[in-house]
Amino acid sequence: YFVDRNVGDPYLEIDIHKVDESTGKVGHCTYYSKWCIGAADCLTGRHTRYSAASTTLELMDTPGFLIKDMWTITSSSSASDTREISFLKALQEVFSGTDKLKDSFSQFVSTGPVYVNQGGMLILDSTASVFVGLLSTTHGETKDSSDNQGSSTSYVCQHRHTVSEWPRNMISAADNPNQVIIAITNAMVALNAAYTKCKILHGNLSNQAIQFQRTANGVRGVLADFDYASYAGTSPDATRAKAPEMM
Repeated sequence: YFVDRNVGDPYLEIDIHKVDESTGKVGHCTYYSKWCIGAADCLTGRHTRYSAASTTLELMDTPGFLIKDMWTITSSSSASDTREISFLKALQEVFSGTDKLKDSFSQFVSTGPVYVNQGGMLILDSTASVFVGLLSTTHGETKDSSDNQGSSTSYVCQHRHTVSEWPRNMISAADNPNQVIIAITNAMVALNAAYTKCKILHGNLSNQAIQFQRTANGVRGVLADFDYASYAGTSPDATRAKAPEMM
């Protein structure tokens, strides 16, 4: 956290990194936040913080973005899209333009892994090798009996940031029960549309995944958190830790 003498309040400076595929150089955009509006923690699963943010210090009181700061399990230390982003991209491709369901899903702006500066070099922020055995075990990896040497996939937890459009609120911030009902109803319509049009199963409904936006006519529900989504007919990883409060 930092304290700006002009603002007078502590704030968080969040860098969103992105690798230029043509040059390999790491660039970044800085966001500023005064509020953490939600969190989910699990020992061997995800660790997540949601922050309401803006692109300047002056606009922190009227944030335009929601930043998801998370540690996500991946089979390598690459900077490729996470499971959640790949599904959000698929949904945005189908529900785009004037589609009335377009705003019923998280609208991400950008995403990227977090880098740390070590001796002037930017290194991907991920778990040390000491945790790899634990993560591989919790993911149910087994050795191949046909291979005398055996084989297994090494998993790491990678630190990532995802930026999506704001304003969005957790349903716990609703003003009355009617807003909660509307938010849940809208999210269920989006859940059904994701399956019928894209064959995508959400796989992790919780009070963190169902959010809402305030509109001129009231509220609109938003379905978020596609970290554990899967396509119908595939086998979702049942060993992965999910949100602590399931619906």
